Amino acid sequence: ISSMQKVGNIVFAIASTFVLADIMVAQGRLHEAVRAYKGSLQLASEHDKHVERVIAYQYLGLAMLYHEMGDQEAAAQHLLKSRELGEQSTLSDWPYRWCLTQAQLKETWGDLEAAHDLLDEAKRLYVRNNLPVIRPIEALKARVYVRQGRLPKALDWVHERGLSVDDELSYLREFEHMMLARVLIAKASSPIAEYKSNRAEHSVLQAIGLLERLLKAAEEGRRMGSVIDILVLQALAHQSQDDIPLALAPLERALSLAEPEG
Repeated sequence: ISSMQKVGNIVFAIASTFVLADIMVAQGRLHEAVRAYKGSLQLASEHDKHVERVIAYQYLGLAMLYHEMGDQEAAAQHLLKSRELGEQSTLSDWPYRWCLTQAQLKETWGDLEAAHDLLDEAKRLYVRNNLPVIRPIEALKARVYVRQGRLPKALDWVHERGLSVDDELSYLREFEHMMLARVLIAKASSPIAEYKSNRAEHSVLQAIGLLERLLKAAEEGRRMGSVIDILVLQALAHQSQDDIPLALAPLERALSLAEPEG
């Protein structure tokens, strides 16, 4: 970003901070992501008012970070500011990102129907660009389906994407494979008769095997944010087998890794 500043492209330097912050979040470096956003806001304050048209992302990113870190008052303040600035933003994908963030917040608060509707709206508003989509909307919808108990819909997504526990792993599909594991765990725990029997045991064993591979890949890539999420899924998988001691080990590790970042 400093090289962009040198050539005078301040607007692009500020707007691109969210890419750097996303990488930091994936690595579990939440406080560094906060500092990156605040640094770009400081840079924006040192320039003309027209720069404000691109800083809505910074406030939106900070809102989500504070939300994740448990500071709901700061999250609400930054969310309100991002909305005010977003109404004046010239960034073409602002409506998409705003909807996506609102969907994630609604899901966290348990308003799953609203989350689903907002994800549909975000899909409609999506503007294609050169940035890879790490968390596809359909994968986020599958997570909502699992939480709603709509397992057949989540399984439809798995089949449509052609996902398998034997797939070659990559960072670009990491979230989808984590969602596959979540669906398999839900299938094993489902009260629906057709998902019970020995196939349920097979599903959770498949999930455990996939999660072991995902954990190794995330650790090698130093993506501590992913490591924490995968450890939580491992705990859920073992819990579904009523193996509480095995469930506690990854959960305790996830908590110890997350603690320094709030």
